Amino acid sequence: MDTAMYTILFGVLGIIVAIILWLFNPMDFKHFVRNIFKNIFAKKINDDLNIGLENKELLMDNKHGDNLVANKNNEKMLYKVYLIASIVLAIVLIIYYTTPWIKNLITYYKGTKGDVITSEIIESSEKIEEGIRSLIIEDRIEDKETISLEPRILAFIPETHAGKEISDNSAEIAIINGLLKAGFVVTNKHERDDIGQNPLIKKVLKEDNQATLELAMQYGANVVIIGKAVSEKIGMVSDFHSVRAYLEIRVYKTDEDKVIAAHSLQISGAGITEDSACKVAFNLAGEQMTDYLVERLAEFRNPEDIRNINLFIDNFRNKSQFEKLKEAINKMLLVIEVKVNLLENEKAELIVRTLGDIQELYEDLGNITFVNLEIKKLNDNLVQITVK
Repeated sequence: MDTAMYTILFGVLGIIVAIILWLFNPMDFKHFVRNIFKNIFAKKINDDLNIGLENKELLMDNKHGDNLVANKNNEKMLYKVYLIASIVLAIVLIIYYTTPWIKNLITYYKGTKGDVITSEIIESSEKIEEGIRSLIIEDRIEDKETISLEPRILAFIPETHAGKEISDNSAEIAIINGLLKAGFVVTNKHERDDIGQNPLIKKVLKEDNQATLELAMQYGANVVIIGKAVSEKIGMVSDFHSVRAYLEIRVYKTDEDKVIAAHSLQISGAGITEDSACKVAFNLAGEQMTDYLVERLAEFRNPEDIRNINLFIDNFRNKSQFEKLKEAINKMLLVIEVKVNLLENEKAELIVRTLGDIQELYEDLGNITFVNLEIKKLNDNLVQITVK
């Protein structure tokens, strides 16, 4: 605070002390104020009237007894003033110095803007204590422009195969790698190893939203992805083991205290051994789930990170071939949305919203194998595709 604020603070403090004293003992307060003014103006009045030393001594003798009583009363009143002022000042200082610390602590773990609206939202969570929630909302409004654009994600997805827990965490690792590639900030490996030993994790897996909030605060996350991955052997395909993996997740936002999105999927994988087939299935499930998450969480990214790239496509054979190509582009990891701006005869124009740049999109287009494409970058926002 500056000097003006201190002046106002102590002025208000003085008024509060005066009111308390007046309410406590009006008569003592009246005498106290009167004696203060008498002491302030006594010397000036005596000088103006040229009162001699003898007259002053006589006056002091006559009023000596009264002054002793008044001084004692004044001392008592001053003690009360000091005591009350000290208590009030201590309270003011405690509030002043602790409030920013509490707000900063909460601000560190907050963040977000708006909802991700999806037909797959499954539920609103239970409300936590009103005091914590009000502080979170206050800091959310205050820090919306900075924290909401840089979500820090905590992901925890335990895996079981044939009823037994396994430690590969292939689905979780695939999701984390995909989010990192898309430019999101995710808790580091050391933190993820520690999360599994955290006593809160059992409650979190049971969809306890308050425990989820506490866990997020401990690791500085404002987005929590919690789920489970389960697999089972479904048979043999030639000499390969076939395993089906089931993956479900829910996405929790700490500032809004609710699940904002949820999704589940199942996919099969094959391998020389049952364990390798299980790992392949979980990895495929994680990669497919990442596409869903990148699209949903893109709303929480800085708008400057999202680019619009135009694709001009010509010479495609039929609408079915065009739709298959459009779907393949839409499934690319960094692609958020694909819109058809023009479609006529054998030509089309697509507008691709992506978290990547044109070079990354160019490379992903080169990985399409079901159709032969000639791809040319015309500028930083335009790609020409010719179906051969």
